[in-house]
Parts: sequence; structure tokens; C-alpha cells
Amino acid sequence: MLRAADLIASRSERVHTNGMTVEPAFAGPPHIRHGAQDELHAWFTDPPGAVLQLSKPQRATVEQARWLVGPAIELLRARFPSEEKVILVLDYRNMTSRDTSARTLMMEHAGEIAHMFSHVYIVPPLQANPVYRSALHAAIALVSVFGSPLEIVETLDEVIAKQSLRALRG
Repeated sequence: MLRAADLIASRSERVHTNGMTVEPAFAGPPHIRHGAQDELHAWFTDPPGAVLQLSKPQRATVEQARWLVGPAIELLRARFPSEEKVILVLDYRNMTSRDTSARTLMMEHAGEIAHMFSHVYIVPPLQANPVYRSALHAAIALVSVFGSPLEIVETLDEVIAKQSLRALRG
């Protein structure tokens, strides 16, 4: 069996963001590619959950947010129908900016979907300034009242190791 560290070490694709390298979450291809230009990638995991990653440097849009709180949640439930709660990792390292309405939409739906998650991890953008990080912490404090533990982590590798996440086959 491969360990999380082996999966991390074996990644081959790289995405560059202002001189920084963002690698895909796992070595294998994502289970889902969403958007006209494959803007979002998702891997289903064991333990049950998903890692969603912006696939290249980009602005986070309201259309992406709509997909995340709608069809993506439905796909996650379909993949793990018997699981009471799942892990969700939102890897925003490639986010260069965002539509204000995207954050608003995510916040509006947080209460409706929070019960689905045992834990939610957010990997902030590589270009996150102190103001953005403060706003992110405030949003997390607000969303946490809905009962879903949220945590900001500095690296995707940290979450993969902490939760022993592995991409599911096929």
C-alpha cells in the first residue's frame, strides 16, 4: 500500500503561480474535471471525502461556487451514500482573486451543507495577503457555528498526512 508521503513524492504535473509550484493533489488523474477549461479538479478519497483543487492560476468565480455547493455536493453524496460525514479539502493555492459574490454564495449555503462534513480544510491562496487571511479566519469562525469543523492549513501535504488521505482508484 502506498503511503501519503509516497503519493506526494510521486506527483508529476506542476502548475506555476508567481514562481511557486502547485502540484496536483494526487499522482493519478482527478475523478472529476469541471469547467470549460478544466478549472476545477476533484479526487475522491479514502477515508471518505474529496480534495477539490483549482487546477491552474485563476480567479474564483460565482459559477465555480455554484457548482461546489450544488452538483459537487451531489457527486460527493453519490460516491459515499452510506457515509454519515466526509472530509472536504478545498485547495485554493491557485486562486489569484475571487468574485465577491462567490464568497457570499458559499457562505449562504454553508449552513445547509455543513452537517455533511466531519472536517473541512482550506489551503489558502499562495498570494493571500494579510487582509484576505483575516477575512478567511472571520468567515471560518462564522461558518463553524453550523457545526462543521473548519481549519486553515498552510499546505495540502499537511492535510494529506494528517488524515492519511489516498485517492480512490477509478
